[in-house]
This record gives sequence, C-alpha cells and structure tokens, in this order.
Amino acid sequence: MLAPINKRMKKAKAQNVKNSGPSANNAPAVKVGEAKVIKFGANDKLPHEIIDALRASGNAKRCWKKLNSFIQADGFADVDEAERQVNPNGEIADTILDWISSDYAALDGFALRVKYDLAGNVGEIYHVPFQTVRKMDDGTYLVNPTYGKKQYKKDQDEIVPAYDPENWDEVIAMADPNVEGSQKGQLFHVYRPATDAPVYPVPDFWTEAGRLDIKSDAQISKSDHKALKKNFRPPFVMFIPGLNATQEDENGKTEVDYATEVVAEMIDPENEGDPVVITADVKEAAPQILPFDNTKALLSIDGKRGTI
Repeated sequence: MLAPINKRMKKAKAQNVKNSGPSANNAPAVKVGEAKVIKFGANDKLPHEIIDALRASGNAKRCWKKLNSFIQADGFADVDEAERQVNPNGEIADTILDWISSDYAALDGFALRVKYDLAGNVGEIYHVPFQTVRKMDDGTYLVNPTYGKKQYKKDQDEIVPAYDPENWDEVIAMADPNVEGSQKGQLFHVYRPATDAPVYPVPDFWTEAGRLDIKSDAQISKSDHKALKKNFRPPFVMFIPGLNATQEDENGKTEVDYATEVVAEMIDPENEGDPVVITADVKEAAPQILPFDNTKALLSIDGKRGTI
C-alpha cells in the first residue's frame, strides 16, 4: 500500500495545461485522433538537443551531475519510505528519485506513470523519461519511448490521461481487473510554467548564449583532440606537374585522386594530415599558397575555455 505517497502526490498535483495556446516554440503539430500534439520546441526535438549538448560537453555534463546530486541530496528522510517498493520491477522510491533528479537537472521537469489498485490508491509508480512525453491540446499526453531516436516507431504511440486521482470513475475503470490489457495509468507531468515557456520547460542555461557556450566547449575539446592526433602537424599541399585532373577512369577517379591517395599513404598513413595534391603543366602555373599566422586565434581559444 502506498497511501503516504498517494497523499503527497495529491498535494503536488501537476498543473495540466489543456490548451494554453501555441507559443513560438510550442506550436501544435500533427493530429493524433481528434487531438493535436503540441511540439516540444520548434522542431519537436528540443529536449533531445539539450541532452545531446550536455553529453557532448565535459563541463556541462559535470554541471548536470552536480545539480542532479544537489536535487537528490540524501534521498527520502524517512528510511521506510525510501525503501518502499513502488512497482513489480523491484524499484524503490529512492530509485524513482534517482530518475527524477536526473531529468529535472537537465530539463527542468519529470514524468511518472501512476497505476491504481482496486481500492483506488496508488498501486504502482514508474519513471517515464521526460523527453519521451508530448502534451496534447485536449489535456492528455502522448508517450513514445522512441522519441529522439533515429528510428521513430509511431506504432508505439500511447495516449495517457493526465494524473487526476480525484477522477474516481476513471481511476476505478483503470483498476478493473476485467479490462483487457495492462492498466494504462495516468501521467504525473511536473514542471514550472514560465512566461517564456508556458507549455514545456526550457532550462535557464538554454539561452542563446548558454547554448553556444555549451556547444563551443564540446567543439574546443574536439579541436584539441584532433590537434593531438595529428601531433600538431599542419595540413600540407603537394604540387605534382602534368597530372590530369579532369578525365575519370572506370572507377570515377582522376590522376590527381590517385596521386592524393598515394601521397597520403606515403607521408601520412593514418590520414590525419589532410594532404592536398594540385597539378599544372608547369610549376610556375601552380596556385600559390600564402601562409598566415593564426597564433592569435589559437591563443584566444584558451580565453574562451576559461569563460566557459
């Protein structure tokens, strides 16, 4: 029996926006039945973009983990409540808290699926990844675990009603053991609406400047890694006179293409020096390569690292 949790969840009942009106970033998308899905961001991929950016940046991911730990703190103060089993999968309340704190630290929201027993009390609680949930303009939710994956599977779309333990008829109907299939439950969808994000949360760090800083941090790390792999070798250009640069053979390659491959294999077998082969009838006709000093640009990256 989960009556204590049930009581607390009633007090913290999620605010369900049935039809708050589309904003610039939260516009209705395609219909699912008679209702419309409200996009999460302009392209409906905002939460996935945020998570990908956090994962790509070492600094941002450390901040994510630190905020996650801060939200989770020491878990539930009541040890009995912390160790209470909340679903048949063996998960306890502290396990659910682990998921909640991670989602909230990254996306400023979390979602739970709540199922009821025959007495109308909360019988089971499951974590639902926040990025897999979309609001419908009729107050329900579309849940699909394949949201954000390369292979989106529409046949896994599931419409789940909003969390409302006081809707007794719906609760009892869900708990009816004679109903075919597993109980769908209700969705406990939590976030704090804001003026600039009334339908879905947008984390404070995801401003234009913040987004660019996070992505820049990831790109700087990639640049450092690339330079180290090359042993700081610069790209180079080799001039070979008399090669045919236009006539392709049966493989679709020119003499310049083959020369480039040979040069790369001889001089840079790991293909990390970016060789370029150019040709002309005589040496004097070859393009001139004018070097430039990019030391200042490279040094400025160090300052950017410190800012981030």
